[in-house]
Amino acid sequence: MFSPKALPVSIRRLVPVGFMAAALTLSGCVKVPEAIRGISPTPQDDLVRAMNAPQLYIGQEGRFGGKVVKVTNETGRTRLEIATVPLDDGAVPLMHRPSVGRII
Repeated sequence: MFSPKALPVSIRRLVPVGFMAAALTLSGCVKVPEAIRGISPTPQDDLVRAMNAPQLYIGQEGRFGGKVVKVTNETGRTRLEIATVPLDDGAVPLMHRPSVGRII
C-alpha cells in the first residue's frame, strides 16, 4: 500500500498544489449546455438590471434560472413563476444564493 509519508518532504508539499492546479484547470472547461446556449455569445443574465431598465433589453436574448415556486394551469397554456437566482459559468442556478426577483 502506498503511503504519502514515503515521499520526500518537497514532493509532499507539491501534492496539494497539484490538486489545486488540476481543479483550476478543469474549472476553466465549464460550458453552457447546447440545449440552452441560444445564439447570443453573451445573453443578458442580470435580472435586476433588466427589471430596472427593461427598455434597454428589448430584443436581446436573456438567460435566467431558479426555482419554480408556482404553477398555474390555464386554458391552452401553463404559467410558471420562478424565483430567480444568479447562474454560474455553466448556466447552472446557484440555489444557495438568495432570489434576486421573480419572473412569470
